[in-house]
Amino acid sequence: MVLVAASLGLILLAISGLTALQSAIVAMTALTFMILFNAVSMRMRSNSDIPKQIDDLSRGTGDLARQIAEFGRRLSAIEGKIVSSNSASQDRMQTAMTEIGELGSLVRQLASSVASHDDLLASGWAATAAIATPPLPPIHPAPHAPAVAFMEPRQSAIAPPPISAAATGADLLAKIRAAIEANRIDVYLQPIVTLPQRKVRFYEAVTRLRDENDVLITAEHFIGTAEAAGLMGQIDHAVMLRCMQVLRRLMVRNKDVGVFCNVAASTLSHAATFADCIDFLEANRALAPSFVLEFKQSTFRNLGPIESEHLAALAQR
Repeated sequence: MVLVAASLGLILLAISGLTALQSAIVAMTALTFMILFNAVSMRMRSNSDIPKQIDDLSRGTGDLARQIAEFGRRLSAIEGKIVSSNSASQDRMQTAMTEIGELGSLVRQLASSVASHDDLLASGWAATAAIATPPLPPIHPAPHAPAVAFMEPRQSAIAPPPISAAATGADLLAKIRAAIEANRIDVYLQPIVTLPQRKVRFYEAVTRLRDENDVLITAEHFIGTAEAAGLMGQIDHAVMLRCMQVLRRLMVRNKDVGVFCNVAASTLSHAATFADCIDFLEANRALAPSFVLEFKQSTFRNLGPIESEHLAALAQR
């Protein structure tokens, strides 16, 4: 500032002693010098601010680097959680697939066991031993009627007499009539278990007839002939009596048990025979939750007015 004041003084002194042209030249020279001095001064001040700006830029760069490092750490943690979650999901899926495979194996084993039991039943081999029970009144009383045999579970298996050959015509019908009149109607129980506890929940009643030589006649041999001759209702009524007796005996040991009893379509459509069954079921209504009547699907597909009325009567009981 002192230098600028001195320059102004010299300019004024020079102007006072010079001509107009010379004064103008001197003034322009002084102005140019002042402009250059001002530019140099501003540049020097600007250069003095550069280290401060560099320091600010360095601090900003450091903060940005720390933020990037924190973002990378968080991203790595998220990726680790995703990988852990995927691994846990795969483990659970693998466990589920293993359990499904084991369940499939159990189902196949169960199907194989059911098939083997069906083969045994078809070939006449009983699954459990038959024990003698007191004789029940036959449908048609006959002198010297033998006792009725029931299949009792949880006993050692024995082989019953072989099933008779598929007799036809009058010979088979005569055997069926004789078996009914002599009360040679046997009921065998096939256990039905619940999984995975394998606890017996129901028993399936399987009916067999015996001829005078104690040779068994299976259901697939006698049902068609008995239905054609109108004898199936008597067989079903006798089977109901025996199933109810067995159910009472089983419920003494286990209240949570039931019995399936198959009923033919001809029995459902025969008014007189079904009336006897209704009276019997009415007298044993207390056991209704444990006594299940089975009908073929073809019976339901071909229901008539009489059959529908009889099913409604069963539903009421």
